[in-house]
Amino acid sequence: MLKEISRGDAALIFRKLEEERASVLCVGILWGWRVVVRGNVLVRDEMNEVALILDDRKGDLVLRLDNDDTAFWYSEPGKMPLPERNSVPEEARDCACVSVALPLRVRPSVLAEPLEVFPRAPFREKLFFLEMREGAGR
Repeated sequence: MLKEISRGDAALIFRKLEEERASVLCVGILWGWRVVVRGNVLVRDEMNEVALILDDRKGDLVLRLDNDDTAFWYSEPGKMPLPERNSVPEEARDCACVSVALPLRVRPSVLAEPLEVFPRAPFREKLFFLEMREGAGR
């Protein structure tokens, strides 16, 4: 079960992962593309960003925490929706996880013509950041 948390609480969890130098796995499906990357968290407070520095140090995945309409949840990976859960090693399924729902890109308020019926909320792309315990998934 996902429990919604505030932007500030999500930032605190990311800072804790950074301080502990925890290995973090990021999984998700973005616009039909499957994402599975592993690395360490770097919080850039001055830019309101969280970067996941890849294990090979040749790249990173950067997430803005201050974008409008970004939502955050806390959960356990074993309770994540499929197919994301399938990317998580079995021994990591009871670790802490922060889920990030990316901002919606189509907003009804910016449509040119008024709507007679308010549209159903579109599917939100999500990324799941979970701590990998020592020896998990290796």
